[in-house]
Amino acid sequence: MAYTLTLDHPAKLVRYRHEGVIQRTELDAAWTDLMAMEEFTQRQYDLLSDYRNSTFDIPLRYAYDIAAFMSGVRPILDGKRQAIIVDNAFSSAASTLLAGLARINAGFIIKVFSTLDAAERWLASGAHR
Repeated sequence: MAYTLTLDHPAKLVRYRHEGVIQRTELDAAWTDLMAMEEFTQRQYDLLSDYRNSTFDIPLRYAYDIAAFMSGVRPILDGKRQAIIVDNAFSSAASTLLAGLARINAGFIIKVFSTLDAAERWLASGAHR
């Protein structure tokens, strides 16, 4: 797998880094690992997803499958925040679509960024917008 999940205890973040071509099976595996992390599911850690230097090889319609999954774990995601960092137009569009669906279906607050600094500042601020 071309991804890592690391804990940043001082910032109360799970840092998810994925490089290369991202397949649906890899995204599913990463979320399975994430949902097994007590820090994310029980300790109010937020998620920073860094997809720079990556390409999604996943059709946009898959966003609706992800939203359905998120709906099923709404008690865990409701009010939780995710900053997504992307560096290409398709990933930005796909992430923005997902952000809207996640907010509606799971109360999961996602913002899309182009830089690590901006993403970290938003997560550190505690803002929900």
